[in-house]
Amino acid sequence: APDAGPGDAGGPDAGASDAGTTAPVGCVASVDAGHHVFPCEGIDYDVEVSPACAGGGCGVILDVHGYSMTAELEDKSTNLRALAGPAGYVVVQPNAPLVGLAPGWLPSVDDPKVWRFLGDVRRALRVDSRRVHVTGFSQGGAMTWRLLCAHGDELASVAPAAAADGQTPSVGLLFYALDCDFTAT
Repeated sequence: APDAGPGDAGGPDAGASDAGTTAPVGCVASVDAGHHVFPCEGIDYDVEVSPACAGGGCGVILDVHGYSMTAELEDKSTNLRALAGPAGYVVVQPNAPLVGLAPGWLPSVDDPKVWRFLGDVRRALRVDSRRVHVTGFSQGGAMTWRLLCAHGDELASVAPAAAADGQTPSVGLLFYALDCDFTAT
């Protein structure tokens, strides 16, 4: 496979943990254990790295909040930062930029940014490419479905906590169709 460029999650071997050491990549400025906030392309990402994951080889869970929420509020609902480390996962929780008066996701703008940042995390922390998972709530759940449609070959699982389906009509900026061909069948 060709080498992945900056911010590109690359192919199936892009995050393989069988070679190399962890080192900062792109917007991931530190691979030390602990809680980090990394700004990248106008989005701040809360990233939790357990001591076991700082050396590489763990999986990663992207946990995306809904409209008017933040990564902190999402974590209060999922508790993934506390649960994932002992289970061998790094947790990435992006904070949406303002859409109007509240934080919200714009699919064509934000989905590629979030995916590129996840690629930086995968390479910096030598994430096991077979253990890349995505979950989200409401708008974050819709992003989960879109990432499945766009990058399903690189995801071990997706599990939106709540989301509309691809048949939901668009209404302004807050509600929109998933913009991908996924259907439950």
